[in-house]
Amino acid sequence: MSSEDIVQIFTDGSVRPIYSNRAGIGVVIIDRTNLFALGKNLGYHLEINVTEMIAIEYGLLEAIQLGFQERKVVLHSDSRYCVDILNLNSRMIEKLKEKRKGLRSILERIQDLRDQMSDLTLQWIPRRSHQYHRTADQLAGQASRGDFSIRKFSDLVGYDMMKSYHSRFDLMEVA
Repeated sequence: MSSEDIVQIFTDGSVRPIYSNRAGIGVVIIDRTNLFALGKNLGYHLEINVTEMIAIEYGLLEAIQLGFQERKVVLHSDSRYCVDILNLNSRMIEKLKEKRKGLRSILERIQDLRDQMSDLTLQWIPRRSHQYHRTADQLAGQASRGDFSIRKFSDLVGYDMMKSYHSRFDLMEVA
């Protein structure tokens, strides 16, 4: 399978104490011809690990809605905690659900989404280490500061179209 066949998802969560603990998520999904970006305000009083899990959940949900469940998907998150938990075997996740009851329903929903994916890899990346993760970070930050949600989708045909998309939506420059 070539790298062009891989769908990449970049997720990030943001909690802004200065804004009364408002939480937001950012998701960027990209394959060889499409780029999808989502920023969503989640409301108040969520801890960062819960926010990061919800970002992962939305990333998987959107990938399925876009029809990518039969493709190889790599989901990138800067939350080592979340990636480590989700890469545990199912027995360990069940034990964790008992300890962290607040994560139980999120973990169950993520597991249901994972079961629909044919080839999914969850990968930790350092914070803001990739241009599309920086975009997800920006979307999460913007969403956490306001009571709004944004959803953008662009059909990309090559490098010039991608640069155009980036400039239209004030996203990071394509290298």
